[in-house]
Amino acid sequence: PTMTCLVRAITIRTARPTFASFGPRAVISHGTYGRARPVRSPEPIGDLRPTRSYRTIRRTWTATDACGNSSTCLQVITVDDSTAPVLACAADVTIECDEDTSPANTGTSTATDNCDSAPAVDYADNIIPSTVCPQEYTISRTWTAADASGNTATCVQMITVDDSTPPVVTCPANVTVSCAANVPPPSTSLTATDNCSGTVPVTFEGDVISNMVCVNQFVITRTYQAVDACGNSATCAQTITVFDNTPPSITCPA
Repeated sequence: PTMTCLVRAITIRTARPTFASFGPRAVISHGTYGRARPVRSPEPIGDLRPTRSYRTIRRTWTATDACGNSSTCLQVITVDDSTAPVLACAADVTIECDEDTSPANTGTSTATDNCDSAPAVDYADNIIPSTVCPQEYTISRTWTAADASGNTATCVQMITVDDSTPPVVTCPANVTVSCAANVPPPSTSLTATDNCSGTVPVTFEGDVISNMVCVNQFVITRTYQAVDACGNSATCAQTITVFDNTPPSITCPA
């Protein structure tokens, strides 16, 4: 018989080819006896695990007529994986400087692939410092997805680390004294706490006098302020009441 392989070479871009993917069967003709039946011989498929970018199947077709005459042809099938994974990037996000910057808190990118059911996803960070505040910076997080054939896809997630939380400052307790001479001096040992800067010094901002009745009866509003490294500030006020309700002591002449 005379045998013709309709497709001598074909490329399949899938990790699990099917027989239908390989194209039409061979056509055989033989003079008086018409057509003989084509038979596929077992072909060496090789390693079909998705660990190589491509693999080749050499398929030999054999046609045998009723008298035992036969002929063969070779079909070469290349199974190729040159398609990169599809990477769904984590969204850009802004977090406070005391928050976790790991993907567990900032989001994770995911990937799918036409051949690899579980492409590997990893990331690398580039830290961009702020020129304004030492507690603030930006993370340029590059995500990379790689399939088993070495095809890769990348995307960039921007993580802004911000310090917009003011310190926490606590004033001395309010106090009442009987005379102006007993008004305590401003405290010089107060400190405040901050979520990013740790301990922050506290400064005395001034006294405001109100409700003045006499020299020994009035109210002082004393203000303190704390400012963190990024310029966030907080104030508190202490109230000092001066109230003289003690009558004078008099001694009469003998």
